[in-house]
Amino acid sequence: MKMGGYVKAENQFRKALQIKKTSAAHSNLAVALFYQRNFTQSEEHHQKALQISPDNITAYTNFAIFLFTQKKYDESEIYFRNIHSADSGSFYAHLFLGRIYYIRKEYNKSLSELNQGIRINPSFFDLYYHRAAVHYRQRNKSAALSDLNTAIRLEPLNSRAVDFRNKIRKERN
Repeated sequence: MKMGGYVKAENQFRKALQIKKTSAAHSNLAVALFYQRNFTQSEEHHQKALQISPDNITAYTNFAIFLFTQKKYDESEIYFRNIHSADSGSFYAHLFLGRIYYIRKEYNKSLSELNQGIRINPSFFDLYYHRAAVHYRQRNKSAALSDLNTAIRLEPLNSRAVDFRNKIRKERN
């Protein structure tokens, strides 16, 4: 979506909030504001969404992702752990926990989380892409290439995966 689309979305969510202040409207507005790089207001609306409905898994997940993007990994980890406790089928929780552990260079923990995410949703590109990055850091280029090939089968036009695979292939030669 182009920036103008997020401005339109923001306006629609603000109108919805004038009618009824719901967790979903605040959470959606927070996401629209995030994409416009208005992080302060985005965080405020994430907080409002959770105040209205603290058990709303979607609002909780959106806020956890927001914290991750703001590099607040410790806070984000707490939220994702709580999401996993409330909804064991949340592959997003495993994806982002895997990414947090990767950033911390805790590669075995990262692999464990990403593997769990793949068991839940074996068709999600990012799980394979990030698992490939872990394998690559562990110098397991064969496993990395296998995961990248799977990722590319899932999203053939994704240049990140193709570029990463090409980089590994060049290194192997």
